[in-house]
Amino acid sequence: KRPMDIPLAHVSLANYITLTPGTIAMDIDEGVYTIHALNDGAADGLENGEGEMMQRVSALFGEDQGKKGGRVK
Repeated sequence: KRPMDIPLAHVSLANYITLTPGTIAMDIDEGVYTIHALNDGAADGLENGEGEMMQRVSALFGEDQGKKGGRVK
């Protein structure tokens, strides 16, 4: 799960996940991503919305890392 206020941030994150070898983002529902990974290595860093890619996309769109769905002011 990755709570973000900006819908384009969710779409971008799903696209980045899909571009990662061995993974595909299947669905997004209220910040919960359904991701298919071919192996455990591909799934590393995707759980609980704490992976580096997820943090970078949040920062790119100005989403605060410490607050649930909040923006950096």
